[in-house]
Amino acid sequence: MSKVKLASRIDCTGCLACLDACGKKAIRFAYREDGHLYPEIQEDKCIGCRKCVSVCPVLSKKEYGNNNRNKSNIYAAWINDREIRFKSSSGGVFAAVAIHFLKNGDYVCGVKMEGTEAKHVIIDKIEDLEYIQGSKYLQSNTAGIYKEIKNILKKGDKKILFSGTPCQVAGLLSFIDGIDRERLFCIDIVCGGVPSRLLVNRLCKTYPQIKKIVSFRDKDNFWKSHGFCYSLKIETNDGIIRIPNNQNLLIEGFSHSLTNRYSCFHCRFSYLHRRADFTIGDFWGYKQRDEVKEGISLLLVHSSKAKELLNKLDLTLVYSDIKTAIRYNKRVVYGYKYLYRYFPSRLYMTQLFTLCSDKVLAKLFCIQISNTFNAYILLKLLYVLITKMNYMIFKIKYGKY
Repeated sequence: MSKVKLASRIDCTGCLACLDACGKKAIRFAYREDGHLYPEIQEDKCIGCRKCVSVCPVLSKKEYGNNNRNKSNIYAAWINDREIRFKSSSGGVFAAVAIHFLKNGDYVCGVKMEGTEAKHVIIDKIEDLEYIQGSKYLQSNTAGIYKEIKNILKKGDKKILFSGTPCQVAGLLSFIDGIDRERLFCIDIVCGGVPSRLLVNRLCKTYPQIKKIVSFRDKDNFWKSHGFCYSLKIETNDGIIRIPNNQNLLIEGFSHSLTNRYSCFHCRFSYLHRRADFTIGDFWGYKQRDEVKEGISLLLVHSSKAKELLNKLDLTLVYSDIKTAIRYNKRVVYGYKYLYRYFPSRLYMTQLFTLCSDKVLAKLFCIQISNTFNAYILLKLLYVLITKMNYMIFKIKYGKY
């Protein structure tokens, strides 16, 4: 019988590194009742080699970064090609780096939507770039990807760019430990957490003719550094439907974080300086340029090879100070959302998604509650209190920046 213990549901990030590490196919992943992916060991197949434990970015406790303010360069950035920038979620930094790799005959790994599922894929053609551009507010399936990247690196003839959440990058780096990573470049994101699959399931129930999610946000009404309104585009049998954020349980649910997997409430991978080569995100709060409406990326450059590569990219770069960068982007350095896991909606999430209508779920998980006193106003007050408490802790810990 297997004595191997994987990361608990509280700590597991769903990066799937353990799945790829198991040569006996003794690990399987499945969505559990809370709509998140969790691993499970099939004891009749496990030989107790513990490779899964050694590659787990949580159990191995390998350091992913620190908050040393002198190690990474910080920029406001955007690609100079306006058409590509418009198709990008913010400033198009990922596209600029990816184009450089693809033009040189190398590989790029990013997230593609397949129906309503997000999946990591590897491309080597520029015409395929559009499939992995743009934010996807879902847990992506990385099964098999770490093995493919490892094989590419072992061949030794091409470079590869990997883009993912910080925990996925940590999982990849742990998986390829011992292999020269000079030809591997990693981009992680300023991550707000992974929302539950229950949100997507409800979307499919509301729109039963849905074929695929086209995009999670767009710039039809331009990008804004404050008050940017997300909108979801889906393709159905009747054509493309655009769902504004106030009617959008998926996007609003993501924004309020109450369906996040438990590990996202105490993220161990949010640092100013990271093992990734680049960190990218929206530069919320950026004010200094007229080009803001076309999208501005926050770019952190960590490694020496990333700093060297930066000079070869078709980007406009403007130096930024740390205080400006993290003021409205606290998840760069602060991965905690204290008490969110104990919020009533999160505690009873499975039952609530089974029993409640979309309208009620919007109140419980998106806090779409009027200020008229009723039973829901107490929930809203609790959410506001917890949010402000977390912001105060952030200010106390990182106000020095």
